[in-house]
Amino acid sequence: MTLRYSARARSQIEYIFDWLAERNVGAARDVASAIAGVLKTLSKWPMMGKATDEGDVRVAIVPRYSYRIFYRVEERTIFVIRVLHQMQDRP
Repeated sequence: MTLRYSARARSQIEYIFDWLAERNVGAARDVASAIAGVLKTLSKWPMMGKATDEGDVRVAIVPRYSYRIFYRVEERTIFVIRVLHQMQDRP
């Protein structure tokens, strides 16, 4: 499966890293690695995320850090829509 990102998702991932890096570079690296790990797993098992009430949108949780990755599966592509912390509003 190919991973594609919305501009919003890219911006959110960058913001998460930058915000954390200002406070703790090691933590920023750990969170970035955890997000990348979930995305790698999704590329192997795209339906592992929980279905949402938003049609074909699914959500995968980044363990330990409480980030949620909202995505759609489109043929052989996983389209990452948003990446949010659980305390943020849903898309």
